[in-house]
Amino acid sequence: MSNALPVVVRELRAESRRPINYGLRMLTAAVIVSVFAGFLATTQLDTSQLGAALFEVLQQALWLAIWIIVPMMTADCISREKREGTLGLLFLTPLRVLDVIMAKAVTHVLRAATLLLASVPMLVLPFVLGGVVWQQDVMAIARIANALLLGMAAGLFASAKGGSAIQVMVMAECYALFLAAASGVIQYLSASVASGGLLGWLWRIETTIGFTLVVFPLVIAASVRVLRDTWDQDSAAPEQPKWVAIFSDSEFWQTVFRWERSRTLDRNPMAWLQEYSWTARLTKWGWFLALLVAEDLILFDFPGWQPQLTTVLSLGVAFSATGSFRRERQSGLLEILLVTPLSVRQLMVGRLWGIFSHFVPALALLMVCWNGDRLLNPREFYANPFVFVYPNPLAFLALMVVGLYLSLWRLNFLVVWLLAWALAFFIPAFSAVGLGRFEGMQPMKIFALTSAFQVALAAACWFLLRRDMEQRRFLTAEAI
Repeated sequence: MSNALPVVVRELRAESRRPINYGLRMLTAAVIVSVFAGFLATTQLDTSQLGAALFEVLQQALWLAIWIIVPMMTADCISREKREGTLGLLFLTPLRVLDVIMAKAVTHVLRAATLLLASVPMLVLPFVLGGVVWQQDVMAIARIANALLLGMAAGLFASAKGGSAIQVMVMAECYALFLAAASGVIQYLSASVASGGLLGWLWRIETTIGFTLVVFPLVIAASVRVLRDTWDQDSAAPEQPKWVAIFSDSEFWQTVFRWERSRTLDRNPMAWLQEYSWTARLTKWGWFLALLVAEDLILFDFPGWQPQLTTVLSLGVAFSATGSFRRERQSGLLEILLVTPLSVRQLMVGRLWGIFSHFVPALALLMVCWNGDRLLNPREFYANPFVFVYPNPLAFLALMVVGLYLSLWRLNFLVVWLLAWALAFFIPAFSAVGLGRFEGMQPMKIFALTSAFQVALAAACWFLLRRDMEQRRFLTAEAI
């Protein structure tokens, strides 16, 4: 760490000048405040039970936010050095690969700690209400530390492998999902075999901490090994992943995924650009299979969780839309597309159709299973306070349009992604829950009001997107 200390100081100075860090702290605090307000608005618990239940909900929300934000926040820390050519300069110094990895880890632990500090004021309120026991507090600290360290390890491993900013973010979230699932399985098994009382609680704590202390060094060691082998490789154009090569080299899968390219190219090449790669096609059906597995679990083991699954799919749609024109803008391809015989309207419609086609199988499956869960498990389904979060096709269409418009902005990708999701999905969904719980409004009226807002938002963003592309305003926008 004596060698890595100058790198830590350098990274902290650089991060202190990035507005994204202040935005992430506000975002974390806003998530906790929203969960706090939503819980108080929908709960029917007695005052004596309110403190413990509120603390459990808030720490779960913070735990989930850490698993989402920390991997993405860490994902580009090393791959950016590769793209900018500064990683080799670091290795001209006495720094070793392990020194660089540990310096990045320490820096992002401190960054993540600021997110936790931003949420502390709201986490203190359940203690004021009373009912929170110290065992519950210690378990929450262990789970949050587990999410923070493993989420950061997933981001470091993805960043060591390299790639564009969006590619490493996607990889980081996939690795984080795997680690979260493994951690959840370990915690579930430890809880099932633990005895009651203090000894059982101690066993669960020791299992959670032990899993973290074992997996975190293993992932860091794997990151060191990968970075040692690939630090001098150009990460802007990474090799095709092995799992993609397996499908693309197979005659069987080529036949399965065969489609009329010439017809699509003649109709609108922008739609073809969205689906031409094997990665895009496999991701499309990967979403479908992932939702199919999740729905199988929800319908029979966790009924009433359809709103949560709808939220996950909405985050994926927002991610894809906000990364769409962003790639062309950064590479300069968007300027070339605008001087082709294709009109601005054709470019916009083609890209929108490509994104819609990418998610339509998953969205159709979600709508069918949402209604199936409502009919098969009516008691558990309507007991969920977020039952009004419906997989509305208009909401997902608004997400795509708003994401396309914001993809031309030069803000940090994480900020743009979450902003598009909040405007087109979170605010209408939160309003629907409030109208249903507070005002007792009928579901059809709530559906009409939220749909009207989303249609108006999509229309405004569509007009602004067309204006910006016609006037080339994205060329003069300042980077933030």
